Amino acid sequence: METQIETIEAIRHSALLGGLAPEILDKLLECADILDVPAGTTLIRQGQAGDSAFVILAGRLDVVVETALGEVSMAQLGAQQIVGEIAVFTDLPRTATVRATEDTTVLSLGRQALAEVIVQHPDTAFSVIGALGRRINALNTPLALLTLAAQALEREDMDAAALGRMLDSVGDESPFTRSFQKIVHEMQEKNARRHEMEFAARLQQSILPRTLDFGPGSPFHAAAFMRPARDVGGDFYDFFLTADGRAIMVVADVSGKGIPASLFMAVSRTLVRAMVQSVTPLEDALARANAQLEAENEEGLFVTVFVAELHMATGVLRYVNAGHCDGYVLRADGGVQVLSPTGPAVAMIAGKTFAAVEIRLEPGELMFVPSDGVTEAFAADGAMFGEARLSELLAGLSRPDATEALAAVDAAVVAFAAGCEQSDDITCLALSRSAG
Repeated sequence: METQIETIEAIRHSALLGGLAPEILDKLLECADILDVPAGTTLIRQGQAGDSAFVILAGRLDVVVETALGEVSMAQLGAQQIVGEIAVFTDLPRTATVRATEDTTVLSLGRQALAEVIVQHPDTAFSVIGALGRRINALNTPLALLTLAAQALEREDMDAAALGRMLDSVGDESPFTRSFQKIVHEMQEKNARRHEMEFAARLQQSILPRTLDFGPGSPFHAAAFMRPARDVGGDFYDFFLTADGRAIMVVADVSGKGIPASLFMAVSRTLVRAMVQSVTPLEDALARANAQLEAENEEGLFVTVFVAELHMATGVLRYVNAGHCDGYVLRADGGVQVLSPTGPAVAMIAGKTFAAVEIRLEPGELMFVPSDGVTEAFAADGAMFGEARLSELLAGLSRPDATEALAAVDAAVVAFAAGCEQSDDITCLALSRSAG
């Protein structure tokens, strides 16, 4: 009882409500509730409806705005300050979340009670509006900075120096300053990570062969490209000539996407190349690569590999398809031969052996090997490009060379997806033999 009397006396002498006539204040207190709000309790939740304003009698409340960048502490309010009045006067949802940072006592004023007091005592409206105006004035700069920060976060060309200047411009030690500093530092870190990913993407592309050259006068022509679904990917292709006169071509696809797949991709490419250069026949080289990758593969990743060796003097082509999607040979008579898998993916089964298949690439014929990013490209309606569509497309090509075949397939996939987000890495390699 004594505590309640002290509380009422504090209200009578407060800057916000103390100017009311005694009879009006008594009526207001009859309609109001005095609430104890323990530390950590949420008094107001952003976005919810509200019909009460709260006058802080003792303690402190933290006002935070929930944004896409996280919670931002905008202000801390103490005794004789009012909160929640915007929802009362405008019938709008709560614009912020309010929590008690320590045990706090508040006077809860309902919309109807507050409206009656204002009608009978207009000076109360000026007190409330004045408190609201001071808070809005204090929030103008923080809100402007938050807007700039959000715009900078959305842009792909965030300027770290500009973000630093934004941070310096805050210039005080308010709760908002600490929140804004945290946001700016997170944006700077994100910017740094983005630059690192861009560098990683350039590095990954740089390890792929830029030219696939059989030497002067060769009837063979090869071309390839890799387009990751993210900054970096798990697909790769390779091309190199061996000392004994073989041309080696590889298309591979690591399970997963992003950084883990890209790291496993780099290891797989290096190991497959080393084994093929040092071990013959081709199937034994892949078995060696499988043994090493499977033995040190704690993450359980695997890689599908299509590797072919071309004896340039004869046109004989031996290939191993280790769990990869189908390859294709466009025959001179217009037929399409499918190069199906001859074994499981690499790094999946310990001690696994692989089988090789031998074919001959005649003049005017072409081999095409994609990754499954081609056949698993999706259109806006959810339809998939599919193997049948790819096979039909290849069959309709009229004696193309390798570069023309890649361009035709790539254009068809892009048109089919029609701007939809790329769902998987796309890699293609083509080998053609001139008709002359």
